Amino acid sequence: MRSDPPQRSADRSVPSLRDSVMTNSVSPRIPLRATGVAVLLSALALASAAAPAYAGDPSVPCPQPNVAGTVLLPALCDVVGDDDTMVISTGLPAGTTIIIDPTWDTFFNIVRVPGGVFPGGQIQDFDGILEMSMTGTGALAAFNRNIFMQVATRMHTAAPSPGAPIQEMDVQIESMQGQILGDPDFNLISLVAGFAFALPSPGETTLLRTGPAGNDFVVDSFFDVAYQISFVGAPGSVLDGLLGTTTDTVDLRQGGAPWSEWSPGKPCGSIFVPELIAQGALSVDSWNVLEVVDGPPLVPAVWFVGFSPLRAPFKGGILGPQPDIQLNVNLDVFGEYRIPYQWPNAPAGTRLWVQVWMHDISLADPFCSTQTLVGTSQ
Repeated sequence: MRSDPPQRSADRSVPSLRDSVMTNSVSPRIPLRATGVAVLLSALALASAAAPAYAGDPSVPCPQPNVAGTVLLPALCDVVGDDDTMVISTGLPAGTTIIIDPTWDTFFNIVRVPGGVFPGGQIQDFDGILEMSMTGTGALAAFNRNIFMQVATRMHTAAPSPGAPIQEMDVQIESMQGQILGDPDFNLISLVAGFAFALPSPGETTLLRTGPAGNDFVVDSFFDVAYQISFVGAPGSVLDGLLGTTTDTVDLRQGGAPWSEWSPGKPCGSIFVPELIAQGALSVDSWNVLEVVDGPPLVPAVWFVGFSPLRAPFKGGILGPQPDIQLNVNLDVFGEYRIPYQWPNAPAGTRLWVQVWMHDISLADPFCSTQTLVGTSQ
């Protein structure tokens, strides 16, 4: 997505969070028609006239067909690193690593059966291809390879909610394993992940319907994968004589949303680093979710929604949106607040900036925020 230059002008006033945050609060996880969400939806409807069009190419969600009111899993879209990479670090010279940019796709041999670790859930067994784009550092700075490994996976998913416009399901990867023998650089390279190998790999899948009942869905999934990579260098290669086993974690995501980060957030002390998560297609009548996670529990907060960017200094951080709309809420006991909403009939290219600020009086510096996201309607 194109990044516009920072914008700030002297005549733009910045609101007082202290004044905003203590009034007109509403409860977390409020129903779609509740007052706070109605205010936000009104703001979104105004965006069609107020926000500038954008002709860029934002990320595309993972579309999947509606099958009896839900989606067959696994969704047939790429799974990639969510701003994260895998690594080989053990068994290499000091100061040397191999960074791996993963893409997990081409799912086949899919078998679905009822059962698993979630009541009413399902187990999926399937094969896929893990592309590992490798880049060396240190003594291996000249090392660059793309390796394709077939991996067999068993995954458990919770029961869906057929017919609901937004469906959320917990996921657990039981096992993921593959290996390659006789590669020019690796005499052996293998990967395992999942709770069957004492490598817990939980996740969550969200299905968001793209319109009225009967329409298809977009899939947005997150996986926190603990993995183990073992290797033996091939004779005559730059890895000759090297071997090792690395255990680490990687954040993976399937699908995405037409949102990108506009400006950074401000941590809440040294413990909480709040994050704003966006899901959904932002197409006409599509169902979407905005959610704050990892904030301080039970504190007042303000959603700032703007039809243009501001990016101005504010409470020791950066206020990203022009504060055209403010929604006062309280985070729940987990430091979260979730808003499901249906996108209005806004022209493609409509842009919206969103950020959430929090006020935690228990901290020496009581003001903190999520990053600012900018979304572009499809």
